[in-house]
Amino acid sequence: MGIFNKENRNTLTSAEVSALWLQYMGDSMAICVYKYFLTIVENREIKRIIESSLLLSESHIKKITEFLKSANFQVPIGFTENDVNLNAPRLFSDQFLLFYSKIMTIHGLNA
Repeated sequence: MGIFNKENRNTLTSAEVSALWLQYMGDSMAICVYKYFLTIVENREIKRIIESSLLLSESHIKKITEFLKSANFQVPIGFTENDVNLNAPRLFSDQFLLFYSKIMTIHGLNA
């Protein structure tokens, strides 16, 4: 039956690739943002939240990379350390960092 053969399911649908690609791009951006936030955060409790968020985004990148590679799809370049200046002066308050993390968590849960 060709394409309807359920035995050979080592590929992804276009919808799955699209969702993985979008998540990869979002998480690669989040890594850049959270690394910057870690250089400016002062509150220890907020710092722990940002560290957790960074670890979660990094684990997503690893898993998505595995999914795409196992299905022989190209892994996106995404955002890199070249896209953020970690030495930039403090632009945001700790309260903003927490608010940003809350909003991104809501968006992540919806995705």
